[in-house]
Amino acid sequence: MSNDTSNVDGRPMKIELDLAESARLILEHAISDIPTTTSITAWILRVVYLRISDTHHTAWMASCTLMHMVEAAGLHREPSSDSILPSPQEVDLELRRRLATVSQHLNIWTSFDIGRSRVTLCNATVAMPSKRPGDQTVELMELLPHSAELDPQKSPSVSELETALLAVMNRVHSSPPSVLAQCNLALCLCRRLQSMGASFAGDVLEQMLALCSKGIQAAQAILDAHTHFEDRETGPAFELSDDARWLNNLSEDLLSLPIDEFIVPTFLRDEHNNSL
Repeated sequence: MSNDTSNVDGRPMKIELDLAESARLILEHAISDIPTTTSITAWILRVVYLRISDTHHTAWMASCTLMHMVEAAGLHREPSSDSILPSPQEVDLELRRRLATVSQHLNIWTSFDIGRSRVTLCNATVAMPSKRPGDQTVELMELLPHSAELDPQKSPSVSELETALLAVMNRVHSSPPSVLAQCNLALCLCRRLQSMGASFAGDVLEQMLALCSKGIQAAQAILDAHTHFEDRETGPAFELSDDARWLNNLSEDLLSLPIDEFIVPTFLRDEHNNSL
């Protein structure tokens, strides 16, 4: 039997559908149990899978469930002897931080995908996880405070958004998926700033378009590795400036990027295009 779980046209094979359905039934059956690190990890994997393979709404609903499980397990709070709130499970500090911040990352971006509310947990005190050699998770998690500036319920000033944009662009990310996340967030901040009447010129524009070029190169690297990546906001790059020099440079990068069928399953890509 082939290890490939997708048909030639990008549709999942029956074995993948059966596995996904079995996982759904197991996880939903256990939803009334007290969450554990194992069950929360399983829900994280489910949200990641749904964001790749299902509708934005389905992924968002699962991410909201995930956040409530994090709260029920008490993973959103740093352990404290002074706390009067019970912690249902003693969990390694580093694991606690990673589960909580990854869950928050997924919920923020699945909510932003469709303009829905994200789950904000009260009394959250969890800190960032520690950096490990060769581990890019923390790079993504450190984008969370800047991602939160895009919350529709917040009203940051132009100055605050510009500060967030510069902070994001000045970061150094080390892997293609992490670079794509950095580029995506920077472009989203640019779009929010443009909606508020801000414009870009000089060093800021040059830095932004250099990051866009790095994002396209990162997409090429992911493509070469035959791995999946989520939709990223490359379109706004062309709205930053009408300078022909910049557009020509970006066009050269884009022309070198083959958009093959296996990046996004055909039926999902068609569904996305029809929703635009």
